[in-house]
Amino acid sequence: MGFLCVVVSYGFLELPNAPQLRVRSFYMGKSTLTVASGHRLLEHALLNIFLWLRHDELDAMAHFGLPASRVVERGARLEFQP
Repeated sequence: MGFLCVVVSYGFLELPNAPQLRVRSFYMGKSTLTVASGHRLLEHALLNIFLWLRHDELDAMAHFGLPASRVVERGARLEFQP
């Protein structure tokens, strides 16, 4: 048995309910953004504001209502270099 890709569509005001899907595991990716050193002060400040705002975004697992025991998450650290 291999991987199966499931595409689910929902409307703007509908709340997604992924646990009702008959899927054993959910695979998700997550990235952490950092700022490269050596930039001008204004660039560095603006990038830090962007990263701070991005830090407060809703986690995809919480948004889709996925149970933590069925989620496999892979991550990467990405460096901003404008």
